[in-house]
Amino acid sequence: MQVMVSIIYVGSATSKLYPEWLSGESLKMLYEYRAIDPPKIFALIAAIPFRWQAWLTLFMEYSLALGLWLPRLILPVFAGGFFFHIYMNSAMGIGQFSFQIFVYYLLFLPCKKTRI
Repeated sequence: MQVMVSIIYVGSATSKLYPEWLSGESLKMLYEYRAIDPPKIFALIAAIPFRWQAWLTLFMEYSLALGLWLPRLILPVFAGGFFFHIYMNSAMGIGQFSFQIFVYYLLFLPCKKTRI
C-alpha cells in the first residue's frame, strides 16, 4: 500500500509536466471555469499567482511521493499533505479521495515495537 501511495503521487505530478501546467495556464482556466472554487477561508492560497500554485502543487506531490519514506521528513510532509488535501477537497470537491489518502498516510508513521 505504501508503494501505491508513492506511485499515485509520482504519476499525478508527472502527468502535470507540460508547458500549460508549468506556466499556470491550466490552473487559471480551472479557476475561470469554477472547476476550482475554494471557499473564502482559502483566499490567501487563491491569491498566489497561478504559476506558483502550479509549481507548488508539483513540489507537494513529489514531496509526498518521496518524503513519506524518509523518517526525518515524515511529520512535516504528513502535515503538508494533510493541508494540501484539505484545500483540494474543499476547492475541487474530489469526494472521498482525500480522506482515504489520510488513512494511507498512517501506514508511513513509525510504530513502536512492544513486547508482550
